[in-house]
Amino acid sequence: MNKTLQDRLLKELRENGICNIADANAFLKEYLPKFNKKFHVEPKGNSNLHIPLREDEKIRLSEIFSVQDTRKVRNDYTISFETKTIQLYRDKEGGSIVYRGDMVTTEKHMDGTIHIRNKN
Repeated sequence: MNKTLQDRLLKELRENGICNIADANAFLKEYLPKFNKKFHVEPKGNSNLHIPLREDEKIRLSEIFSVQDTRKVRNDYTISFETKTIQLYRDKEGGSIVYRGDMVTTEKHMDGTIHIRNKN
């Protein structure tokens, strides 16, 4: 609730002797409408300020909404990810895409696939 509740809700629950989820849910049905009425603020304007996505952003949505982290490439061209060791591809004849010590970005997409990015 945009940090407006702060510790108010906990104090209210304690003052009303509520100590289980069922009672808390019943209490919230009465408490939240009063709380919302007290802290409600009308917007200054009602115009839509959203900007449409560009075509390059539409293409990258799965990347944008992925969970990303950085990993350092080990000497054996592996990285660790979610308790697994992943061997990175090396083309010995055509030159390597990734080098020992490089920092790569791991992306876990919403569909569960894992992507590894190096230097964009």
